[in-house]
Amino acid sequence: MIIAKIYGGLGNQMFQYAAAYALAKRSNTSLKLDIRALEQPDDHNRIYCLKHFTISAPIATEEEIQNFLQTKTRFLKEAKYLQNKLGISWKKTYWHQQYIYQEQFDPCFLKGTKKDVYLEGYWQNEALFQEFKNDLSKEFSLRLPSDRQNQDWLHKIKATNSVAVHIRRGDALRATALTLYKLPEITYYQSAIQYLSQNNKHLELFIFSDDIPWCRENIESELPLHYMDFNEDAQNFEDMHLMQNCRHIITANSTFSWWGAWLNTNPNPTIITPAAWFNISKWNNSKLVPQNWIKL
Repeated sequence: MIIAKIYGGLGNQMFQYAAAYALAKRSNTSLKLDIRALEQPDDHNRIYCLKHFTISAPIATEEEIQNFLQTKTRFLKEAKYLQNKLGISWKKTYWHQQYIYQEQFDPCFLKGTKKDVYLEGYWQNEALFQEFKNDLSKEFSLRLPSDRQNQDWLHKIKATNSVAVHIRRGDALRATALTLYKLPEITYYQSAIQYLSQNNKHLELFIFSDDIPWCRENIESELPLHYMDFNEDAQNFEDMHLMQNCRHIITANSTFSWWGAWLNTNPNPTIITPAAWFNISKWNNSKLVPQNWIKL
């Protein structure tokens, strides 16, 4: 069995699920989810969002989780030390990957494993699950039909040469976040729009953001602008669904728009993303950003 700890925002929850789903498939074993971290209120108001998708993995019981955690070790190398030096055999393993610039996941991740594994981390590397993209597109389909307003906008998006523009502000403006992540400048969005305009005609911009008032005041374009301001935070999965159906996407340095782009339903979308995502030199996005995306 694979148990995956699910936490963070929607984009991170999807990375965690995708990596665990792929490992379970390679290992020919079952997958269950530990969502306890999202059942307790925190300062980011994170909630369990995967329930809005048609995911196949059930929620793990408390007994199943404790059965894992009672025998876990913090890192795999510690488990090997205990086994080799002390003769302790661990039937269950705790695999952990905190940051995306690290590749400290066990090599069995890409081959499958016969062990029971508890996964914790962000796993923001498409190589971990790329081969299961078709499966994951179905796993991340909406469970329930969208409301009339979202359906109307989806129709307009599909009927135009639509560009999803994602502008993340909100928690990205926190002091702690600004020390870790670069906040894309307005010039990035201007350059991205200009790039698309040089290669496409009759573009229409669909603005997705957690700060639409700021976007109304700061985003200027001669192209038609549509502000997606009707979905509440708890309906962010609806925004992602609309983004997936736009013909082109300009992402922020955000896992939310990453998934909107990666799951895009069009055959040849142009996807533009910031060249630099982080303010920490040893962090990079080489494993995070697909090679065919355009970095500006």
